[in-house]
Amino acid sequence: MFNNFYNQDLINAIKNCNSQQQNDLPSFAEENLPGISYDDAPAALEKVEKIPIYLKLTLTIKEASEYSNIGLNTLSRLLRMPNCPFVIYIGTKKLVKRKEFEQFISQNTTI
Repeated sequence: MFNNFYNQDLINAIKNCNSQQQNDLPSFAEENLPGISYDDAPAALEKVEKIPIYLKLTLTIKEASEYSNIGLNTLSRLLRMPNCPFVIYIGTKKLVKRKEFEQFISQNTTI
């Protein structure tokens, strides 16, 4: 069957194809994804597995908010603190270090 590498490739290829290619997705898939036919796309899309939040090293602000039940505004304020122990910047994008965030929550009684 398919492995997750090809599943993600198939999804990305379909999302990134232009409108002319969308009219001819079967040949587009065959040209860009060797070994995977367009007919297999629905099965491949169903097989893509998401990593559970509790296993991720970093979380988006939205994921961290859902994970901790802390509002987005409060979380954004915490991330702006000088020397915030659980923020990591990827370019201009802020991510939350999950383990450090969990420690911060367990060590503080009020936020």
